Amino acid sequence: MFQKSRQLVGVDIGSTAIKAIELTQAGRHHSVRAFGTEPVPGGAVVDGTINDVAAVADAMRRLFERHRIRTPDVAASLSGSGVFVKRITVPMMSELELAASIGWEVEQHIPLDVEELHFDYERVSDSARTGGAMEILLAAATKEKVARHVDAITKAGKTPAILDVTAFALQNAYEVNHEIEPNGLIALIDVGTGSITVHVVRDGRMLFTRDSAAGNDVVGETIAAIDAFGRTLGPMPLDRIVTTGGASKSPALVDALATRFGVRVEPLDPFRRIAFDPERLDLDAASVAATAAVAVGLALRRRNDR
Repeated sequence: MFQKSRQLVGVDIGSTAIKAIELTQAGRHHSVRAFGTEPVPGGAVVDGTINDVAAVADAMRRLFERHRIRTPDVAASLSGSGVFVKRITVPMMSELELAASIGWEVEQHIPLDVEELHFDYERVSDSARTGGAMEILLAAATKEKVARHVDAITKAGKTPAILDVTAFALQNAYEVNHEIEPNGLIALIDVGTGSITVHVVRDGRMLFTRDSAAGNDVVGETIAAIDAFGRTLGPMPLDRIVTTGGASKSPALVDALATRFGVRVEPLDPFRRIAFDPERLDLDAASVAATAAVAVGLALRRRNDR
């Protein structure tokens, strides 16, 4: 799940539409070769779970064919129920010892049997920062959720190369396209149809991640999701809020966040440092930027990345 070589097509499977983007790379510079969206039937994807694999696979196939997306390998992401991201502290140990004990750690921190989960982990700090212990970033998802994504991608004629966490894809898109403030506390907010993702980072380190369902009160529910960060880790004033997602362009939402948290609120621009030719693509970057961030963050990955 934390899985540089071959290019990947980034595919964001949402509850109302699938977004896909294919990038080309020359040195350190990326360009958009293809971008498109395809609607999915109501109920086919709910809370990040694919309920109708055939319908999602058909939509993906149409999307790939219509936009001539030929890259064989797909990076997709998981969110919602059945997905868990935890930052945990464990005693200092060797990599072999950690690999042998990680299953036990999973059972302590995730409320499901380890046999029901696919999981991955990454060591993110050393003993100097944590006083003789080390911090581990742990990501897990139910085997059923993973299997449905893999099945849909395979039935659409592609190879599922990477299954990431949606919040990590957002962070990837942000860090590639925006200046990173040293020691800045940034809340990345994805407000989509039916879901809200809050991902708080500092210096590239995840401090907090939460997915929640969105109802009719998007403003109130987004504020509540950010407030959960403060309740979890204690008072830590944000330096900036960066928004994305189809519902993120609402002036009422932007004004409410700026007033409630007293910080600058700005949109995540996934094409700030990625070339986007509107004439060739027959698209305006500004018109799709709010819904493209997750797909961009996924397309920037490489097979065998970790």
